Amino acid sequence: MTTFTRITVIGSSHKATLVIPDDDPLGLLVPDIAELLHEPAENLARPLTLVSSLGEEVERTATAEEQGIADGTVLRLVRLEDAPAPPEVTDVTDFVAESLDHSTARWSAAHREVAGGLGLGVFACVALLNLHGLGQVMGAVLFVLGVGGAVIAGKLGKRWVTTALTALAVGTALSVTGGIADILGVPLSPVIALAVVWLVVWVALALGLGYGVGRSHRAALAGAGVGILIGVATILTVTAGAPVTGTCAVIAVLCTVLLGAAPVVAMNVAQLTSLDDRVIAGELPERSRVETAVERAYLVLTWAVYAVSIPAAAAGIWLLASGELWPSILGAALILVLMLRTRVVPLAVQVWPLWVAAVIGGIAGVAMRSDVDLVVVVAGAAGAVVLVAVLMGVQPAAHVRARLRRLGDLLEGVCVLVMVPAVMGCFGIFEMMLSTFS
Repeated sequence: MTTFTRITVIGSSHKATLVIPDDDPLGLLVPDIAELLHEPAENLARPLTLVSSLGEEVERTATAEEQGIADGTVLRLVRLEDAPAPPEVTDVTDFVAESLDHSTARWSAAHREVAGGLGLGVFACVALLNLHGLGQVMGAVLFVLGVGGAVIAGKLGKRWVTTALTALAVGTALSVTGGIADILGVPLSPVIALAVVWLVVWVALALGLGYGVGRSHRAALAGAGVGILIGVATILTVTAGAPVTGTCAVIAVLCTVLLGAAPVVAMNVAQLTSLDDRVIAGELPERSRVETAVERAYLVLTWAVYAVSIPAAAAGIWLLASGELWPSILGAALILVLMLRTRVVPLAVQVWPLWVAAVIGGIAGVAMRSDVDLVVVVAGAAGAVVLVAVLMGVQPAAHVRARLRRLGDLLEGVCVLVMVPAVMGCFGIFEMMLSTFS
């Protein structure tokens, strides 16, 4: 179906607002436009042309759609020799300096804060681990002081102090694992240590950056809440006496549920749904408020995706590497869900962690299996490389993409359904039922 664009053309004596088809070359329309504007007829030596307000000549052989001419564009109909000179960069040095000043990729104070925070956290972690017995006590004290100070500094508007104190609190995570394990009354296994570190890190981020820094507190709090939920669930599962495979099964199911609920949670946290309800009720919000809510929703979704991707990858690796039937099925379903969830998240910063978690989880899990030959792993990796290379060059049509999306929805639903019996199998419920009724 042909689409149209509304433009305004100014001639030497008349002006007209026209609606032109997007798929016709503009050069074919010039004679009709000249007649409409009562431009005097001249010989071919003085042809007419359309130029923009900046002096850029419109390509005669290209269509309005190809040149990006939007509705409301103002063009001038002039003789070719009378057309103004196109805009040029007169000072390359000034242009480079101005473009650098406006570049979002330039190293800034925010980057320095992040780099300094990472260094501070690493140095604190190394120092506390080398204190041995005193490390646990000092770590607990520094965690409380760091989080408390970060909240106070954030409320006072001292952003760099908040970042530094939050990084200090994060750096204490490894040193307090033994003390927290003693409080819980469980041995300090690798799983409980990782779960405690994960929980401490997200608590520090939630209180320091989430509650302390007011400008993005909702997004940080929501993302940290997801990380805290996974950490608490892991610790509770371990303290209940579940094996590592059972703990990873719980993490896999929880990550799947959180990924499915993340978009809805992001919209609710950012109050997008309430704004939509107000529009339906006839109350029109300000555009700036809607833009802020949309940006906050994307930020919440980004935090949540990163909080889910790391534990999901770890759980997928363990389940696939176990070599047992039900854990392998659950791990494969989790990896597929991570891949298919990339269809839902819109931003590249959200897609990347899901793909990295899926690829690393799948490859590492299969490579660590004792019952898989190395030749099979290499052959599978080579086949995956060829498949990815082919898919990179494929540009399916719109109707094909729609069918693939429906197929992806169906496959994701099947993976979620398969997880239910797989989790039961990971906990040995089927064996218990067979032994009971046999």
